[in-house]
Amino acid sequence: MMNCGVGMNNKNALKVEAWRAEQAAKGVEVERAAPGWQLAIFGAVLSLVDLIFNQRWLLAAILDRFATAETVRGALEGSVYVNSERVDDELVQDYLSLARDKAAAVEVLRQIYTNDGGPLPFPAADALGDDFPILAVWGDQDKLAPMTGPVKVLP
Repeated sequence: MMNCGVGMNNKNALKVEAWRAEQAAKGVEVERAAPGWQLAIFGAVLSLVDLIFNQRWLLAAILDRFATAETVRGALEGSVYVNSERVDDELVQDYLSLARDKAAAVEVLRQIYTNDGGPLPFPAADALGDDFPILAVWGDQDKLAPMTGPVKVLP
């Protein structure tokens, strides 16, 4: 399974333009992901994110500040679960348990935000061929990547 949005972090958004240029060289037109100036600004922001998230002491302070039951519950209710009644104390504690080993939690956060986002999904999808069935399951109330957002509905 692959995250077809952009990858584990947003760095793959910068790779999309290079992939688009490769497609154009093959005679395949693909809509630009964003104007060049926006990609340049986004690249600068991601460089700043790398700088910040490579500071383990800062990540530890952020973890101390935000790894609370109240914050986790609010994030789950506001961004993940459509039905907030499904967010119970046990679920919140499961998420918080991941932060108990502080050194490991800091390293995981650092790697999520600073590592390469991995391969783009487009070449893998192209290799499947037109007659290969794909089941895409997407909640019509998805809060993280809504179907009306920039990812859009697949044909």
